[in-house]
Amino acid sequence: MNSKLPETPENLEKAKHIFASLDVSKDLREAVAHAARDNLFSVIAFADILKAISAPERHADLLEKISGNIRARRQMGVALKSLSAGHNPVQAAAASGLLMSREGDDFSMKLTFSARGDGAAYLEITLGTFYEMDMDNPDEHLYCLFSEGVCMRKLPEFVSRKTVLLLGADDVMISAFQDHKAEFFIR
Repeated sequence: MNSKLPETPENLEKAKHIFASLDVSKDLREAVAHAARDNLFSVIAFADILKAISAPERHADLLEKISGNIRARRQMGVALKSLSAGHNPVQAAAASGLLMSREGDDFSMKLTFSARGDGAAYLEITLGTFYEMDMDNPDEHLYCLFSEGVCMRKLPEFVSRKTVLLLGADDVMISAFQDHKAEFFIR
């Protein structure tokens, strides 16, 4: 069987269009593969964001996906602002040095590094005067949305409106605390 067409001007023009289409198709496939590799098409449903907020220990994998997706982090921030009992907003940039405290109406935080010099730190959280604790829900979490992602820690029980988290030297919460654009939420 011979599949060769005669070399007429019309057939040559058709061949040019076919090869041009193949080039465009190849470019599109490469662009889609690149976008998929870089998670540019990654969409996280708002319902999944709410799941991650309401049961963070059960949905740690979902929190990790949200952390790597700036659009999902923004949506999470909107959800946390309306669902959280407390909010510690973005802080004004300090002139120099480490950020050691963050003030807010709902709660304030103070970071103290261990005297052992091992890089570990204590994060003391003090509830504001008007913060109302949910006595029916002792499982409260501290969420942080910062430039690098999302981090969350289960909070120990509050005693006299205070609690303390022990953070290891390599805990991402320490660097998140230093981010002036970070926002913290208690839920």
